[in-house]
Amino acid sequence: MEPTRIPASLNEEDIFTLHMSIRQLVTVIVGFFVWFVVSTFTSSLLGINSLLTMLFFSWIFMAGIALAMVKIDGRKLDEYLGEKLKFELSPKTYILQGEEKGDEVVIEDVGSRIGSSLYDFTGEPTTIKIMEEE
Repeated sequence: MEPTRIPASLNEEDIFTLHMSIRQLVTVIVGFFVWFVVSTFTSSLLGINSLLTMLFFSWIFMAGIALAMVKIDGRKLDEYLGEKLKFELSPKTYILQGEEKGDEVVIEDVGSRIGSSLYDFTGEPTTIKIMEEE
């Protein structure tokens, strides 16, 4: 039986034009159009010079470039931020383990690790289970 050959470049994007893939090119173009529309609308609404509003809102275009080009741990930034948002919005379960000191059980302070609130955006409380070591 002949061994199966798997290409090493399955996770790489194909270069389309300007040394960018189609996904990167579309992201940069959408970022440019959003930047242009927001800055033009703001300059016409407030009566401010268009150049000043374009400079002020240039962060929108730079964010589009960052979404297209930046990778974190080999993952695209838009995928990374999507997974991070999904994690932050999902319900979590924290397991607290106590340490016995004499007759009392001392629970480790996890306030800094849990966050400022035990409620997520849905308004449902996060589950916390207190486990005793045996």
